[in-house]
Amino acid sequence: SLPWSIDQHTIDINVMGFAAASQCIFKLMCEQGYGQLAAINSIAGQRGGPNMAYHASKAFAANYLQGLSMHAQRLKLPITITDIQLGLFDKAVHLRTQLLLSPIDNVAGQILTALKKGKRRVYVTKRWRIVAWINRLLPEYIYNTRHWKPKKKGG
Repeated sequence: SLPWSIDQHTIDINVMGFAAASQCIFKLMCEQGYGQLAAINSIAGQRGGPNMAYHASKAFAANYLQGLSMHAQRLKLPITITDIQLGLFDKAVHLRTQLLLSPIDNVAGQILTALKKGKRRVYVTKRWRIVAWINRLLPEYIYNTRHWKPKKKGG
């Protein structure tokens, strides 16, 4: 069964909360006539995954930020919207693998550089840009590993 209460909690926080906070901040920046909104997001939003609500909420955030950026352009206001796409940090911590983790000063440095340059989207760390690119190109039958058949044992 799919646990709706867990999905609902994720949606309430990651979608409703994110949209409300972003709207509030965007409104304040419009009133002052300039600003920069930077949001920590995840590459998990590029495609669906086993944690449906989480992946969908990250896709929502990416699209919402893009919409805010377009709205600022239409208003002709110098408001920069930056979508900071982190790699699978939580998975790396859970798996306790250093391969996926980067030193925090590298992460912070790349985020600050992107903010200073007014980037629209940044992948942190830079190697996650390659992972994101491959992720988008993978056909469904490869991305969705449930279709992989286990090898038969010899006999």
